[in-house]
Amino acid sequence: MRASLFCAIALALSGGYAMAAGTFTDVGLPGAQLTGLSHNGRVAAGSAGAAGWRWNKDRGVVLLDGFTSANGMNSWGQPVAGSTVDGDGNTIAALAFSNFDVAGGPVPVGGYPGGAPQDAFLSSAYDASDDGVVVGLALDDASRYFAFRWTAAEGMTQLTVNRPANASRANAVSADGSTIIGWNDQDSGFRSGVIWQNGVPLDLADADGNPVGEALAVSSDGSVVVGTGYSNPDTGGIEAWRWTAATGVQGIGCIDDFGCGHSSLAALSKLPFDVIKIDQQFVRALERGDTQAAAIIEMILALARTLNMEVVAEGIERREDMEFMAARGCHWIQGFLYGAAVSAPEFAELLRRQGGEEIFGEDAA
Repeated sequence: MRASLFCAIALALSGGYAMAAGTFTDVGLPGAQLTGLSHNGRVAAGSAGAAGWRWNKDRGVVLLDGFTSANGMNSWGQPVAGSTVDGDGNTIAALAFSNFDVAGGPVPVGGYPGGAPQDAFLSSAYDASDDGVVVGLALDDASRYFAFRWTAAEGMTQLTVNRPANASRANAVSADGSTIIGWNDQDSGFRSGVIWQNGVPLDLADADGNPVGEALAVSSDGSVVVGTGYSNPDTGGIEAWRWTAATGVQGIGCIDDFGCGHSSLAALSKLPFDVIKIDQQFVRALERGDTQAAAIIEMILALARTLNMEVVAEGIERREDMEFMAARGCHWIQGFLYGAAVSAPEFAELLRRQGGEEIFGEDAA
């Protein structure tokens, strides 16, 4: 269930509280990373530097003393899976429960029996299921990195992979513990996506048999997996991907590494403009009830507020669309709701009637 997001700005809340849609709550930890969110949005966890933290609405952010990273959590928000430092100074997998303070800190999972540390690292937990399965990364007795599965009854075991000589890691586990996802390096070093269903590994590949990148998140029942590193054969671009048993791997058209290169958000602050226009294709999708279009529009408006830019929404033809935009702080509305397109002389006449101003020559064109 693990999904990683950067939350240097804010943590978005989902249901359960009387808060407006699209409301953001600043967690107050600049540079922090949000790595886990409960199924109802009431509990969150992440890391800030070398410290793990846990958040809920009532207490806000609580730093987890001695918990050096927080990588994921089960669907109810506890335990948080991460790491701590053992008595020998090595990083080891650990869990943090809601009674962290009373329990005296992290509950160690430990390293792999006989594991040989490398750079003071033995293991780290990345996620936990609702029934007590913990998964992550560990080192064996030859200091090789491998994906592990741990339960209180069985201890830590290595997950079987098709390339055991190459590194692997388990990134997440379904709520019922049946499906684990992560990666196993190809011989080339490419970090290749893997799904373990009841312990059996499945290497993920596209329709042509080419491996795709690591698996990053899994649905609660293990039926849907998403990841990164799908090469689109039509565009040559790199996309995110989605997998189900029925469809196999499918590219889902997202831009990998958004915020870098040509898609850099930082570039917006350097370009010579101060107005962003929302294309009418999103308005048309909004009219069809497309919830993704609504979310994208809200994201654009939030981005514009952050950058102190104004927003124009084009293609507004219905009062409902105008009210939707206005309620979310859109500055300008353009569309047939206010009037159809007119020629330059007709526009000048319209202005003249409305404002009593004279418009001549090029100003009317």
